[in-house]
Amino acid sequence: MTIYSMLENYLDSLDTKITWKQLAISIGIDPSAFSHLKKGTEIGFPYLLKISQLLAGDKFDTILRDWCLKLHKPQNIKYALEYLSINGFTKELELILNKIPDSHRELSDWCQGYRILLSYLNKDDVTTVLSQLKNYNPKHLQTKVLADILEIYCKNLNREYHSMCSLAESLYPIIENIEDEYIRKCYKIRLKENLVDVYLYYYNNPVKAREFAKEVISTNLGAKFTAHSYYIVGMSFLFEDYDKCYKNIMEYRKICMRLGRQDLADIIDNQDIPFMRSVWCKHVESPKTKDISEIAHYEAICGDKAKAIDIIEKAIDEQGVSGYKLYYKGLATGDKSIFMQSMVHFVTKSGNKFAAQLPYEHLKNDATFKDIARMLLDA
Repeated sequence: MTIYSMLENYLDSLDTKITWKQLAISIGIDPSAFSHLKKGTEIGFPYLLKISQLLAGDKFDTILRDWCLKLHKPQNIKYALEYLSINGFTKELELILNKIPDSHRELSDWCQGYRILLSYLNKDDVTTVLSQLKNYNPKHLQTKVLADILEIYCKNLNREYHSMCSLAESLYPIIENIEDEYIRKCYKIRLKENLVDVYLYYYNNPVKAREFAKEVISTNLGAKFTAHSYYIVGMSFLFEDYDKCYKNIMEYRKICMRLGRQDLADIIDNQDIPFMRSVWCKHVESPKTKDISEIAHYEAICGDKAKAIDIIEKAIDEQGVSGYKLYYKGLATGDKSIFMQSMVHFVTKSGNKFAAQLPYEHLKNDATFKDIARMLLDA
């Protein structure tokens, strides 16, 4: 089935009918372009993106993903590679890469770069991805930037945050020299989407993280990036505004459900929402959650502290220690040394100075631990 046929079927399924002429005017092209599309001539990917967004709103990825597999023009395929990868559509990305021969004069450089990106998306070992990058010799500005972005991804996984941010800063002016608007926008958003976690958790800078995340959301390049950015915006308000925190986390949950990611929605229901409510003392009863750690969190703040200790020790035995579990145990026992252990775990094991503020609140005025706690937070 051609893109024209797929689009025709989609238009026929709409409750509110849209003519081809109305559609053309809405996206800013000559209506005759659709007659060319009917005959098999491809229109540019940016127009297909506009059409999908106009017809399907925030669900545009559900139709554009399939259209990508029908593209043949090299420039459109480049767009499709970027679109599919930025949205995490690995199956479709692999299908396109496998049908393009390595000898393709115009696309071989792009395909090699996106094969490495596919390896990263498939969660191959970071050393494998870095090895592929080392053997990659990009020949165009766009693919050179793509390779640098992949290096940033790997630095993030290896927690090389300082060099990662330095490389990202150096890339911004280079990306501005990319003439293609869509690719330029995607690469900028790739950088910012990758930096939001680092600025929130490692640098403990919720304002900067929120700024980057809102930019990602405003571009509406894909549900995956948008969802993650809503989550970061929500968490950035954790210590400032419960309503804004909750609202953005639930927006993230809504997108996850639309994408069919019940597993991520379950994490929100069983971990994040109970956690937020405990932090803000919003519970009126024990939370309905499958996460026993969050039951312990609630009991430590609002209920039976002895029960909280029993539950959290069981959770540590079954799931292992974490900064959060140690913090909950500190709440239940009032033991400042356990809060200190929690801080050390957050900062040195998890690289999460943002969450380290939880135990820090109980240490900042303590004569024994306040100085070292402050040093950890400022390190």
